[in-house]
Amino acid sequence: MEIILIKEVSTLGNPGDIVTVKNGYARNYLIPQKLAVRKTATSLKILEKQRADFDKIIAERSTTYSDLLERIKEIEAVTIPVKASKEGKLYAAINVMTIQEYLTTLYNIEIDKQKIIIRKPIKTLGEHPVTIMISKQHKTTLNVITELLET
Repeated sequence: MEIILIKEVSTLGNPGDIVTVKNGYARNYLIPQKLAVRKTATSLKILEKQRADFDKIIAERSTTYSDLLERIKEIEAVTIPVKASKEGKLYAAINVMTIQEYLTTLYNIEIDKQKIIIRKPIKTLGEHPVTIMISKQHKTTLNVITELLET
């Protein structure tokens, strides 16, 4: 099904983009959440009228995302002190929420938790790469270092 995006969807594109997705994804998620509308003659006419607004929004977001990405790239690594066993296994796994909290408290960087991508929760001491995907065009890798908490 061809749809027109109303809001940014990180995996699909920006507002005003025309994309093809599976019918169920469009009907059950994108359209009810008001993220997209069906591509029809009427919706195309409305899109042409709103194209300038969408372009302005995209330009503003692009500069905001670029600034945020630069701030994240300045951080070489986020160090998280944790309790661990003698073998180096953590007692509590580090997940996206923990990384988000550390970025907010230590560096004053507000990132939605859906923008932080880790393959699986971090359960060992050491350095672990984490992907920050703000949008399709704006992504970077951040190193998360887990080190033993001094008691």
